[in-house]
Amino acid sequence: MKKLISNTGGLQTFLEIKPVEAIPGMTYLRITTTFEGAKDTSDERVKFDVCLDQSDLDNLRAALNDYSL
Repeated sequence: MKKLISNTGGLQTFLEIKPVEAIPGMTYLRITTTFEGAKDTSDERVKFDVCLDQSDLDNLRAALNDYSL
């Protein structure tokens, strides 16, 4: 699953989440960006990627839910 999570000033940020087929129970999470002003607008840059198990995903979800400005 890949979703656009931010589109600010020509900078698009995407979140991709998918299972790791080789390791049951693990999930791959990746954050990428593209920039409309780039020479190659389809060039996608990886900003963060990690493999997490279910408890790690639960911890991440809880941390995001607890965050407030």
